[in-house]
Parts: sequence; structure tokens; C-alpha cells
Amino acid sequence: MLVLYETPAGYALFSLLDDGKLDKPDSIWKSFETPEQANKTVKLRAFTKFENTTDALSAITALVEGKLTKNLKEFLSSEISEKEMKKESLIVGDPKL
Repeated sequence: MLVLYETPAGYALFSLLDDGKLDKPDSIWKSFETPEQANKTVKLRAFTKFENTTDALSAITALVEGKLTKNLKEFLSSEISEKEMKKESLIVGDPKL
């Protein structure tokens, strides 16, 4: 399972190391209380940074509207193969995406 996370600097794509963590979503934050716990929960797979503040603002505006930017589509397409797309789930925080 993959996790997409947006930061002020760019997008991070993580691999979830233990899918069982999702069985108790209310307690998932406990898995990130320390760096050691976080390292046992997710592994950074890829990161793409925004080129400038205009790019970052466009990205957040698109996400608020439930849209994917061209840059995000390209990032996901380059990092997730078609074979993986068929078997992997991508977790995002916004249900509109």
C-alpha cells in the first residue's frame, strides 16, 4: 500500500510497511510518535519538490478543489508502474481525490 503526503516543500510517496496499521485508524498517530516508530511504519519511496511558491500554491489550490495537477499526475505515473497500479492502493487524505 502506498501513501501520498503533501508537504509545503513538495509531495512524498511512502510505502506502508504494515497494512494492519489501518485496522485501527484512530490510533495510527501513535505509530509516528518517534522517528524510530515512523521508520517501522512507512518507508520513503520518492519525493518531488515544488519548483517555487507559485507551484506550491497551485498544487494546494488544486487539492482543495479535488483535482490533480499535471505535476502530481506525472510524479505518480513515474513512480508507480502500471503493474503496481493494478495491485496497490494509494492512500490520500482527501476523499475528493
